Amino acid sequence: MQMSMRKRQQTQYEHDLNNHFDILSLSRLDRVKHYGLHFAKYSGRLARGEKEAKSRRETLVDAFLVVLRSHGE
Repeated sequence: MQMSMRKRQQTQYEHDLNNHFDILSLSRLDRVKHYGLHFAKYSGRLARGEKEAKSRRETLVDAFLVVLRSHGE
C-alpha cells in the first residue's frame, strides 16, 4: 500500500505531537530554526561520507522525516 504525502505528514505530525511536543510548542520562527539545524546536521553527516557512523540511508530517512514535519512551516 502506497501512502500519500498528506497521510505521511499526518502520521509524522501525530508522532511529533506525542513525542516532541516541546518542539511543536515553539514559535514558528524557532521551529524553522530548529529544522534548519537538523538539516545542517544531516549535511555534515553526508559530507563525512564513509567516516560517518550513521549510514547514508539513515541520514536520508531522518532528513525525509524532518521534511515531512517542516513542510508548510
